[in-house]
Amino acid sequence: MDLVRDYNRQAAVLRELVLARRRAAGSAQARGLTLVGAAAGCGTTTLAVNLAATLAASGGSAAVLLDAVGQGGPCDFLGIEPAATLADVARGRAPLARAIAEGPEGLWVVASGGVFERRDGLTPWQRQQLRQALHELAKRSAFVVAESSVVAAPALAALGEVAVVGAPWAVVETYSTLKLCAEAIEATRLGVIVGRASSRLQATKTTTAIAAVAGRRLGFEPPSLGFVAEDPYVGSAAQERTLFAVDYPR
Repeated sequence: MDLVRDYNRQAAVLRELVLARRRAAGSAQARGLTLVGAAAGCGTTTLAVNLAATLAASGGSAAVLLDAVGQGGPCDFLGIEPAATLADVARGRAPLARAIAEGPEGLWVVASGGVFERRDGLTPWQRQQLRQALHELAKRSAFVVAESSVVAAPALAALGEVAVVGAPWAVVETYSTLKLCAEAIEATRLGVIVGRASSRLQATKTTTAIAAVAGRRLGFEPPSLGFVAEDPYVGSAAQERTLFAVDYPR
């Protein structure tokens, strides 16, 4: 399925990405998509925030946006400071409900507090608390969208698919990020999204190049989960820290 967004279909395409991922799951249970940015400027945070908000705005069950990158991630983008983080929940300092902040369009926003990067320092009980918190988030919502660092991504892979978000000018960085993810995540869960593509052709050439290198060096070719076209509305919304899927739906 292509995440193709021309100049008047931003919100519609984001909704289609959500529906396609749920159709692929074969059920209506909560599904997860973890986005890992290959380089600054690929549009990972913008995609994560707008994708999650679009799902939340579609009605029905709640959608969760999980910030597992910290500074410069979804919480900073939205200007949200949760009262607690998943790190607090794992250590028994706060209940999960306190770590859920309400975002735009009724979106639930949760910050990891760096717990995934420091999970090796957790006790067995704390690890169980963290697993239970993720299970509860998935249970209470229709979809979980996460933006994650490479280090945190393996812990979030259990939620569903992991997509490396690259760009036509960041092919090397995209492959490098994919390689790091593949060291700890099953290849069947990995895919690539090309951000800021000038056209479908450019996006296709980019994903083909990445898949070819990965096939030779990693032994598998990651599927393309689509692309996001370059658009002045997206850039404007990002600078203003607003949602292009809401402010520029057509």
